[in-house]
Amino acid sequence: MWTDGGTYLITGGLGGIGLALAEDAARTAGDVRLVLTHRAPLPPRHLWRDRAADPSTPPGLRARLAALGRIAASGASVVCVRADVCDEEAMGRVRAEHGPFDGVAHCAGVPGGRLIEAMDDGHLRRVLAPKLRGTLVLDGAVADDATRWLILCSSMVAVFGGLGQADYTGASAFLDAFARARTARGRRTLSLNFDAWSEAGMAVDAARAAGGGPEVYGQHLPVDDPVFTTESVHASSVEYRGTLGRDENTAWLVRDHRAGADGLLPGSAAVEFLRAAGARRLGTERLEILGLDILAPLTVPMGTAAEFAVRLEETAPPSGQPAAAEPVPELEAALRARATSDGPWTTYAQARVRPLPAKAPVPSAPRPEHTDSTDHTDHPGSTDDTGSTGRVGASLRSGVLVFGPRWQNIRRVSRTGPREALITCELDAPFTPDTERFALHPALLDNAAGEPFWDGEHDDHLPVSYERIAVYGRLGPRVHGRVRGHEDPDPDAPAVRIDSLITDDEGRALVAISGYTLRRETSGRRRADRGGTGPDAHPTGARPNVRLVSTEPADLDSLRFVPGPRVAPGPGDVEVEVRATGLNFKEVLTATGMLDADTPDHAYGLEAAGTVTAVGAEVCGVSVGDRVMVMGAECFSRYVTVPARLAHPVPDGMAFAEAASLPVAYATAYDCLVRRARLRRGERVLIHAATGGVGLAAVQVAQRLGAEIHATAGSPEKRAYLTGLGIAKVMDSRTLDFQRETVEAGGVDVVLNSLAGDRITAGLRTLRPNGRFVEIGKRDVASGTALDLRLLEQGATFSVYYPDVYGTDFAECWAEVSALLRTGALPALPVRAFPETEVTEAFRYMSRARHIGKIVVTRPGADGTAAGRPGGGGLIPLGDGITNAIGVRAVHDAFALARPQVLVSRRGAAAREDDFLVAEQILDRRPSASAQHRPPLPYDCVTPNGATEEALAAIWSDLLGLDRVGREDRFPDLGGDSLAATQIVAAVRKRYGVRVSPADILDGRPLHALAAFIDTHRTTG
Repeated sequence: MWTDGGTYLITGGLGGIGLALAEDAARTAGDVRLVLTHRAPLPPRHLWRDRAADPSTPPGLRARLAALGRIAASGASVVCVRADVCDEEAMGRVRAEHGPFDGVAHCAGVPGGRLIEAMDDGHLRRVLAPKLRGTLVLDGAVADDATRWLILCSSMVAVFGGLGQADYTGASAFLDAFARARTARGRRTLSLNFDAWSEAGMAVDAARAAGGGPEVYGQHLPVDDPVFTTESVHASSVEYRGTLGRDENTAWLVRDHRAGADGLLPGSAAVEFLRAAGARRLGTERLEILGLDILAPLTVPMGTAAEFAVRLEETAPPSGQPAAAEPVPELEAALRARATSDGPWTTYAQARVRPLPAKAPVPSAPRPEHTDSTDHTDHPGSTDDTGSTGRVGASLRSGVLVFGPRWQNIRRVSRTGPREALITCELDAPFTPDTERFALHPALLDNAAGEPFWDGEHDDHLPVSYERIAVYGRLGPRVHGRVRGHEDPDPDAPAVRIDSLITDDEGRALVAISGYTLRRETSGRRRADRGGTGPDAHPTGARPNVRLVSTEPADLDSLRFVPGPRVAPGPGDVEVEVRATGLNFKEVLTATGMLDADTPDHAYGLEAAGTVTAVGAEVCGVSVGDRVMVMGAECFSRYVTVPARLAHPVPDGMAFAEAASLPVAYATAYDCLVRRARLRRGERVLIHAATGGVGLAAVQVAQRLGAEIHATAGSPEKRAYLTGLGIAKVMDSRTLDFQRETVEAGGVDVVLNSLAGDRITAGLRTLRPNGRFVEIGKRDVASGTALDLRLLEQGATFSVYYPDVYGTDFAECWAEVSALLRTGALPALPVRAFPETEVTEAFRYMSRARHIGKIVVTRPGADGTAAGRPGGGGLIPLGDGITNAIGVRAVHDAFALARPQVLVSRRGAAAREDDFLVAEQILDRRPSASAQHRPPLPYDCVTPNGATEEALAAIWSDLLGLDRVGREDRFPDLGGDSLAATQIVAAVRKRYGVRVSPADILDGRPLHALAAFIDTHRTTG
């Protein structure tokens, strides 16, 4: 994209994205000339260094000046020009004085964000102008025949929309359409639909300009709110967090509503949390909550605290639904909680939230007959001649639930019919200030909504769901609930369903609830059946386990998490709740059918990191709550039980996702090089596939031993990475040339091999006399590949690495390695993390052999945002926001695709259609995401003919990472191997129901012949 000696224009060049691209250009191209246009004033150039170092300089300006200093220090020429991209005359002068430009990146813009009802002409023009007018000016007055490309910074909202973003959506949609039209004219143009950047971009800049307000994307920042303590905004979602147990504003919710000794969050509190979040996001107190389901009871042990969060996601209207004249924004809402700051999140309730329509009728009710404040506390349970039952004071208690003073608010329950009641509730004076903090006071709402309607001396009814809650106003200290049951009262019924209308003393509707379902809870019911003892404190067996298995052989799409046993630790064992699991190539071979599973009931996972949840007898040095990294079987399970000697502390400051990448890689490398090969200082070692997990760990071990390293890797990008590590000689692992190059360099003393086939023989030929060859690959061993023993006649040794993981020797090796890791003598490895919901994609990604370092699969609480550690490690962040490093890589990757529009996001959003690509098709190809060119072949690339050929070519292209595949192409000629062939087999079977064998793919038949084979068998069945 950037070329040596090139000249490039970046509009909005002092914004976060503009500067990120400018720094990337300065790093990756030599003698590059950068022209950055901007509108804000900038100090004279001779003052940049001093102002950047001056603490009194505003932080934003300091950051910009520091970036400009880094660009200049790299050797690039940088010119800052104050000019408005919408001013055709000014931009013409920029072109005349500094052009022509090899490329133009249009990063200028004005953030939108206003409901369409509040939008005026001036605001709309300000948002549209940089995108519409600015783009046309760049195309007409700046770009010329010398300009090779034009990149437009669009937004994800152009595709999916966004609440209050009609202005910015329209502006971005124009960029997308313009990119397509200009590309059709033969002018290379790329529109990038960016999701929110977490370190740069207009949303972040706007928030910082406002004093670091809550709109900093992806960061949890403090908010002034009676319920929530922090807010985190993303492109199409927002999350609000608070605490239960510490903050006195909310502590009483679980202190005064208990199940035995544990606090139990009432369903009414969940309603209030969702209402408060919705009102804050939507900007209105009048709203409705639809389909609220209480998924599990949220319990908090007394004396402890929990963190809760409400996440709101913007939703699109259901497909096929007619468009409303005035569409109502709707949010998907989820209430989650966890017990510790790094604990796993559990979802306890979910619903939809939207504003009440402006013309929605407000239900009415007559003024309650009993509006006096008569208190029947001295006559609990009595019935007067009006059919009124007093249930107040200390009587509000049962064998299961215990209620505190705020719940002692019922003043009268009057039966008005067999299915109806009028419930009057009033807070005692010390608690009336609560109503200023809570619009729907949970204790008032709980009682007035009708829970007392079904009296049971020994039973309670716990909320299960609400069909609809319409909020018209705030609850005052005194309210009246008109309750109507859907069925006649039956104390033995397993559940009841009621409707409620809560009014003030004048009969004005405040809240209307329909379809309120409660479950009968008897006092004798075991607390274990109520969902455990807290968000992150489950006794063994209380929380179910899952394990990862293949439900169909040789088909990655059949990977499934299924229920599994939770094994209590025996003597010398520990149980660990897994937060992250490392993925190893052996497991990919097994999942694709290249290796047989160890057992018929095989479950995946060889290493993990997590928190100790239980310890067996005779265990010393490991305690419940310890953060550990482990090796064992079935480590993709939620809970895994392993020998305590295979569990070692996670190094300080290291994320679980990083720690999970270390056990197998480092233990294997250390065991092979130190214990088996006895590699010594000054010796020379050849490490094959050195950018993989074991390969990079071996590099670190060999460097620590003082050995000279020769290494191979399969792509130019990977070889460049190894060169950057200071490796003496780096070669191509995809050809046999490494044999000649190594022999010419004098041979090696040790070979750590993971290559297959004739590369084993080639590796043996590189050994010096008495050399040591350690085989860690599996395929040739499993297939019984023959070995020419004459290659060992000069005293060389050949050993196959097959460790006894549960043996004493290996445990000692792992203990030595973990000690080196904890002291920092061995660094962390680069990590590519996938959430557990994308475990199949993690396996598929490893099978393509495009990654550097390790691949891990994470569960909530894996510390996904932990900073990278020294020495080449570093965790790719897991949040929604795009970091600067990921963003600029994505620009290169999208540019290499030569398509007019690319969606760039950390999240999957849609399927591939035409030339529209989603996040995984860009970011998941890191660190070398660019589609590779089809290799030179002795025959032309002929366009596929027909639907089957086109589909098969797309499968080959995607799997092999090629920009194109022709109908005459042969799979082996394109670099396809047996592992890739097994995935083609699975893909063809899944798509067409036709069974082809790997041999059919690898035998050299062209793509069109294989397509004809598929069509024939589809026809004949």
